[in-house]
Amino acid sequence: MIRYIAYENIDKQKWDECISHSINSLVYGYSWYLDAVCRKWDALADEDYTIVFPLTSNRKCGFTYLYQPYFTQQLGIFSIKPLTANIIEDFIDAIPAKYRFIEINLNYGNEINGKRYGISKCLNLLLDLRKSYEIVEKGYSQNVRRNIKTAKEKGINTGFSTEPADIVDLFRRFKAREFTHIKDHHYTRLLMLIQVLKEKKLARCTGAYNASGELCAGIVWVITQSRAIFLFSGVSPEAREAGAMSWLIDQFIREHSDTEQLIDFEGSNNTGLARFYKSFGSSEEFYCHLKINRLPSVIRLIKK
Repeated sequence: MIRYIAYENIDKQKWDECISHSINSLVYGYSWYLDAVCRKWDALADEDYTIVFPLTSNRKCGFTYLYQPYFTQQLGIFSIKPLTANIIEDFIDAIPAKYRFIEINLNYGNEINGKRYGISKCLNLLLDLRKSYEIVEKGYSQNVRRNIKTAKEKGINTGFSTEPADIVDLFRRFKAREFTHIKDHHYTRLLMLIQVLKEKKLARCTGAYNASGELCAGIVWVITQSRAIFLFSGVSPEAREAGAMSWLIDQFIREHSDTEQLIDFEGSNNTGLARFYKSFGSSEEFYCHLKINRLPSVIRLIKK
């Protein structure tokens, strides 16, 4: 039996146990992660919390809708037991009617037939680190190799005490103008999320520094038992010319190869980023974007 559970009634201990033991577990699904990225979320779950589905919501123009929170690539249905297409469809059909518009990302374990719903495929890229560095490095493109060589020649070096605020500042100074939909409150929420992740010993900020000791590129990693997620990054024009980002990723690969982890690059729907991430020898993984429009007819036409 699928039941709707308002936020205040969610048993967070049972919820997080489900996420932890799910066959498609992702850090985004934990209650504390959702609390950090979303102002309001409720849930669908079975009686025993063996299958759960977060409903991240907001309101606009008098309508309640489901949306994908920033810094949360995939959500959807998480399950301790194998998921079938019928189970996934039952949970989607159980989304309460009060949610008049739905535009969310399901996760890689939510395979579904797109004929009944508005489904589109999204690309993610993963790099398998369950082998030696020497084997992983063989998959690098010539451009990555050239970037790493350039970074070394220009004296790029690393530091592991880089502050998340400095990485966010790099992004805001040199890239934010291309992402005007990201507002001040989103950056505030991101820094709060990173702080929570650091408290749980899941976040690591790595930085590339130029020969003068100035931060020129940085990455915020979320490191779980199975995935190292490339959550956020910042890079200066100087670092781009010096190949610092390729070098910084290579440093991380050197340290984490021969482990049970995958690098999850996120952001792979962007053609340029996908090309860059593929140049490390990463492989494709797909997840579904779900869109359901229950708005009144006139508004529905406008929303299209």
